[in-house]
Amino acid sequence: MIKRVIKLISALAIIALIAMGIIHLFQPKTSHPPANSPGISLPAPAPAPPSHASRQLSPGGHSLRTVNRPPSNVLPVNLRILLGLAGVPADFRNRHSSLKNLTRRLPASEIAPLLTFLETPFGDSQGLRPMELSALKNDILDVLMRQDQPVPGLGARVAAMCRNPEHDDIWRDYCIQYLAGCYENSRAAGSVAEQEAVSAACWAAVTQSGKSLSGTALIGLESLSRKYPEIDRERVGQTAAALADDQRACEATRITALRLSGMLKRSEALDAARFVAQVGATVPLRMAAIATLGELGDFADLIYLQETAVQDTPRFKPIIEAAVQNLRTRLGLKKG
Repeated sequence: MIKRVIKLISALAIIALIAMGIIHLFQPKTSHPPANSPGISLPAPAPAPPSHASRQLSPGGHSLRTVNRPPSNVLPVNLRILLGLAGVPADFRNRHSSLKNLTRRLPASEIAPLLTFLETPFGDSQGLRPMELSALKNDILDVLMRQDQPVPGLGARVAAMCRNPEHDDIWRDYCIQYLAGCYENSRAAGSVAEQEAVSAACWAAVTQSGKSLSGTALIGLESLSRKYPEIDRERVGQTAAALADDQRACEATRITALRLSGMLKRSEALDAARFVAQVGATVPLRMAAIATLGELGDFADLIYLQETAVQDTPRFKPIIEAAVQNLRTRLGLKKG
């Protein structure tokens, strides 16, 4: 269910982030495990159906008005299955299977209930568990993003879901991964207001350092800053360095921040990388810091890494050797 196109800048980034299982730098893209994935426990079929009414959210996440879905009897059967409407099988397997019937040329009458479904926060009445619901929504949003004719206002609606605390963090994190694509679509359409809504949602998410969505948003901003001057690349680098040094940040966010700091050559993150490389709480965190030393460190760091390579556990050896080689190249030292 979770697929990402990840363009890592160096072999060091690959090694560090594989260890964490979050190798999602730097171009977000979706992915989805099969419907019969052993990691998903399917609920009992035919739970109570969801309400046909849901709130429409403003970019700030506030309720604007009630939006009614079209009557279920006017929707195609595959859409009724997907949305878990009354009178159709409602388990995850059947609902996920119906996705294959969604085309890239959906009529507005079918797009509207899909958007309403995405904007409805998790509830037990939807007959799915949080991860299942988020996975289903993720696939639906992927279809909407790929429509031959762009869905009007989709970027602003995705930004609103990112900022709405009524949605669970799983779904908000999924939404954040689409923001870079939403920004590019709105920019191509000349929608300045939507661009601003999307970028504001990214920056707002970055401030939530205790959650993984902070690192996800930072990746999207870094990707956009390479293409568009209005996304302040200097600010992205400063933010990455600050998060690398933030001991309150969650592990995934801090790993991302360390690797981005190295890639962006943010020397102010060097002390944080040195500290974490020695006493980081987890193996992935230490690996990220060691890789970052290879990109930011000096001769003293080279000595430390060479000594550590002899003393440390075998699992660190590949990342330390790569960091040492990177440092030697940067410092103009001969191989050896």
